[in-house]
Amino acid sequence: MGPEKFFTEIGILPRKPEYPTIRNVRYVPIISWEDIDKYPDVAESTRFPSNDKDWILTELDVFVFGLRVKDDVMEPEFFKDDIIIVEPAAATKPEDFIIVKNEKSTDIFLTQLKKIGTTFLFHSLNSKDSDIPLKRGYKGYKLFKDMEGNQYRVIGKVIKKEKFY
Repeated sequence: MGPEKFFTEIGILPRKPEYPTIRNVRYVPIISWEDIDKYPDVAESTRFPSNDKDWILTELDVFVFGLRVKDDVMEPEFFKDDIIIVEPAAATKPEDFIIVKNEKSTDIFLTQLKKIGTTFLFHSLNSKDSDIPLKRGYKGYKLFKDMEGNQYRVIGKVIKKEKFY
């Protein structure tokens, strides 16, 4: 045993702190809700941080983007201006938080996919807003229709929430 290790073992020298290793840290864009449909093109053209976009560092090694929560519909889980990380290719299932686009009105929103018995619905955590009952879901929970015939496409699954103080 060398002198440095000996003096560390008996407490004369402090132990070196061990820092966790983070692999694949990279920047991902925080895009606007209006740019969601264009995201693959936006991501390819803006690979590195620039002054015209907000960016966030993440250790996730998947194709993702960030969004700022735009309203209080999903409180208390997601508050206005929280940053959520969305993975477009992720498989979705009931209880997941997802980003959905109404193909008819082009409205895009954050919701929770729920299944009660055989019925699916888009669930709002905030009791001020009503749930949207769905007629059916198909294509692996990527497309849905509501009772009025509106079709919804799942843009992606929320896989992480970033909280800053």
